Amino acid sequence: TLRLATLPILARLSPNQALPILTDMAENGAPVEMQAAYKAIAQLNHPEAELLLAEGLQRLGSGLVPYLAQVELLDSAEASTFPLVQEAYQNLQEKWSASGDPLISFRGALEGGDGRVGWRLFNQHPVLACPRCHVANGEGGYAGPELTGIADRMTAEEMLEAIIYPNNTIAEGFDVVAFTLADGGFEVGTIAEETAETVTIYDATGAKKSFAANLVTDRATAPSSMPAIFGMVLNRSELRDLMGFMRSLTAEAAEEAATAAARATHEE
Repeated sequence: TLRLATLPILARLSPNQALPILTDMAENGAPVEMQAAYKAIAQLNHPEAELLLAEGLQRLGSGLVPYLAQVELLDSAEASTFPLVQEAYQNLQEKWSASGDPLISFRGALEGGDGRVGWRLFNQHPVLACPRCHVANGEGGYAGPELTGIADRMTAEEMLEAIIYPNNTIAEGFDVVAFTLADGGFEVGTIAEETAETVTIYDATGAKKSFAANLVTDRATAPSSMPAIFGMVLNRSELRDLMGFMRSLTAEAAEEAATAAARATHEE
């Protein structure tokens, strides 16, 4: 761990000494070594850095870069101004577009995320505000599906797709419905309860609202209230950390959280 942590420093202070080490790690290293190498190459002031990144992108396009190292490689490539790297990155994007695989550029988020950082993004990010709509381990709102134990119900790829493309698959019972009302009003949300007299919804903030059913003149299914957050709100590293938190949402983890909360309450 210490050796890998020193690579960016070595790359800055002694590029000639760092080059053969980084080259070997990028081509032959274990996933964690590739990850460290591509992160350090971004700091490497050496003519061969351009070639290393371009070759890395070619290897990524051939499926030879493990998920763990993809975020660092893509971040380093996007930050690079080298013409050879820009050309290789453009070629990679074209290859990905032609693949027909909507998740191909995001799979670097499937491994290596810091679940603790992801927890902070989920619970404390000022824009995401995930707990307004989702319950996770006993806390949150009900406008969206409960996420407690979701890692037992969905694969990591399914969770990633739900984050990247929230409108692809909407959980049963959480379709967003837009209601046009006779008094000129307009309400949008997920249906919490509906009777002949009253419609009750959770709006986008997670608040419960009710209105008379006989006021509804039109209703239509709307897109998911969950925004497509990658790019607009989260960068690659943050997406990976958020996925680290999502993968931790197992039934076992929920039981541990409930036990810890009960113990803390008892001790108080």
